[in-house]
Amino acid sequence: MKILNESIDKKKSSGNFDLLPECPDDIYELSKIIVQNDKIKSYTHRKLSIDGRNQQKIGLILTIKLESFTADLENGILYAKGKVCAENEHVKLGSYHTLEIELDKKFSLYKDNWSKSDINILKEASKGSQNILLIIIYEKDAVLCLVGKNRIKIINKIDIKNKKFNNLITIISQNIDKVEFIILCSAINLLNDIKKFLLENIEKIKKQIKNPKINVKEKILDIKIPSEMKNFTNKQIVNYIFTDVEISKRFNNLKYITDIKEMSNYFLLFDRGNMDYLVGKKEIRESLDYGALDKIFFTDEFYRPHEIEKRRKIEDFCKILEISRVKIFIIPVNHLLGERLKEIGGVCGILKFLYK
Repeated sequence: MKILNESIDKKKSSGNFDLLPECPDDIYELSKIIVQNDKIKSYTHRKLSIDGRNQQKIGLILTIKLESFTADLENGILYAKGKVCAENEHVKLGSYHTLEIELDKKFSLYKDNWSKSDINILKEASKGSQNILLIIIYEKDAVLCLVGKNRIKIINKIDIKNKKFNNLITIISQNIDKVEFIILCSAINLLNDIKKFLLENIEKIKKQIKNPKINVKEKILDIKIPSEMKNFTNKQIVNYIFTDVEISKRFNNLKYITDIKEMSNYFLLFDRGNMDYLVGKKEIRESLDYGALDKIFFTDEFYRPHEIEKRRKIEDFCKILEISRVKIFIIPVNHLLGERLKEIGGVCGILKFLYK
């Protein structure tokens, strides 16, 4: 979540935040703080009568006083319904309208009384997600994966045949200020050509990014993977990069890497048959009641259900885990270890001690 502007009267606690949601988690966080009678201002579309008969859809900025909302966490959209409460030449005051709060679309949220907890939720959401942009280079195309916040998402595929590398400059310029690193990886020698091309165009990239303080060279890493992996799937390559001991040292400070390593250790014990301290989904609650649970692993699907009520139940359960000092690890199902975790129920744990 980006906080674009903050205008709060400290004495009255009233005012507005200008916000830009960047991922579905931001939509969920907004669903926790938006309440009836809040005012929301956003660019939208509305059908208007032009000559009394024909209607035309036009773009305009509307402010509504919220009456109700629903959230689609899977697609990252919050639908806010209410009455238009600010003057607009095209729409009457008091008319109903539904604003769509979407990813990468700015809007303003006004409250008569901002609570400290609501402001904290926004501040926490704005701290960033330690994302990595992973660009997997094949012979004719490059696949772009966003890795972070315990999830892996393929966001694009671009054509690079005949060494059309200019698209990479655009992609890197658009994302370099949003991620911790940009990793170029490949099993073929084309990686060297791309690296050389980018170094020759560093100044061009710098001119296209908003933050001049960013050290472009430091944020772009290149990783040559074994040649026998040239026909591997995206998932297999991601798994290799983030579980290889030497490679992962280059970005060891990311929580995602820690979570993957811990999950790998769990399955190492599992595969060796050292089952005494390992618990599955059914034993989690019982081991927690005995104070015996040390670590818990969730798939990202289990941890972030698309229904708000289910999501809040998981959140409440995690608060109990934190009070009990249980370490929480989230594993993306798009990772091979996440696939294995999903197969055994999406949840498992490691004990501190045997309780029965």
